[in-house]
Amino acid sequence: MIDYTLINNPYDGLLSYNHVFETGVGKYLKQHTLECWLEFEAADPSVGVKEDWTVFYAYLEGVDIAELLSDDVKEEIILGAMQYCADEAAQP
Repeated sequence: MIDYTLINNPYDGLLSYNHVFETGVGKYLKQHTLECWLEFEAADPSVGVKEDWTVFYAYLEGVDIAELLSDDVKEEIILGAMQYCADEAAQP
């Protein structure tokens, strides 16, 4: 029997990263977590391709809001994911 869950996994090959952000002020300050899935494509200088990161999915309380995110928020997520990867690589 074939396990189709492995064949059709939409997250296969994507990096999982949790992005934490806050909304509100004062006593109304609330912390949220976006469960993000990103794709990384390494640079290939031989053909002029730069390193590229893409936010594919961003779940807030179970709802994918990736298409609603501004470019600034996507850039913040990507920078956080890059730092996360660098920290993980530095671990012995």
